[in-house]
Amino acid sequence: MTVRHAIMQVNYYVRIRTVFEDDVEGMIVPGGERRWIPLNQAADMALTGLTRKVLARAHLLPTASLDAIAPQRDTDVL
Repeated sequence: MTVRHAIMQVNYYVRIRTVFEDDVEGMIVPGGERRWIPLNQAADMALTGLTRKVLARAHLLPTASLDAIAPQRDTDVL
């Protein structure tokens, strides 16, 4: 998957690839600390915008509905 992401007027094009758990050991820096996070916990974590975009595009993270972001027109706002 390739994702375009802009931060502070800088455009990034990021390629995401599949890495299987068995292959991770050969890809990390020795002594680095890594752990797997269940997807149901990821939604509640402080993730970067790029991370949320990738997980949502891969249908691995539920997206917020518009109702959660803004009230309906006929709803009182306090």
